[in-house]
Amino acid sequence: MDEDIKRDRATTLLMSFWHIQKQMALSIQKTAQQNGLSMPQYTTLLAMVHQKEMMQKRIQQKTKLPKSTLSQAIDGLVQAGFIERRVVEGNRREMQLVVSTKGKELMSSMNTQPDGIHQLFQQVTDSLSDEKFKQMIQIHEQILTELKRGEASC
Repeated sequence: MDEDIKRDRATTLLMSFWHIQKQMALSIQKTAQQNGLSMPQYTTLLAMVHQKEMMQKRIQQKTKLPKSTLSQAIDGLVQAGFIERRVVEGNRREMQLVVSTKGKELMSSMNTQPDGIHQLFQQVTDSLSDEKFKQMIQIHEQILTELKRGEASC
C-alpha cells in the first residue's frame, strides 16, 4: 500500500476517534452538570460503580486524574453523600472508598436519563446488529492492543 494512502487512513482513523471523543466529552459533561457533578466527580463515580470498595490510588490509576483533582472530587462526593470513606483495618492512614446507596441511586438515575450519555450509547448499540457490534468491539480491542504495544516500546 502506498505510504500516502496509509498516512491518510491513519489520519482518518485518528480524526474519527478525536471527533467521537470530543462529542462524548460534551455529552458526559452535560450529564454530569444535569446531576450537580463535576467531570472529575462523574468520572470517579463511574470508575467505582461496579466495585464494592476501592482505594484512592486504584481510582487514580483507573481515571488518570491528577491526585489533587481526584482528592477534590472525592471530598465533594463524600460531602454530598455519594461515597463513604472507611478506614482500612491494620493501616489507619489508608481509606477504602465505597459508593453509598445514594451514589448507586444517582448512577442508576443517570443511566436512565433520556438525554444522558448512557441512553445515547444505548441508542447507538441498539442501532447496530449483533454482528456489527461484535466486530466493532473486536476492532476496538485490536486498536487498544496496538496502542498499548506502541506505548510499551517508547
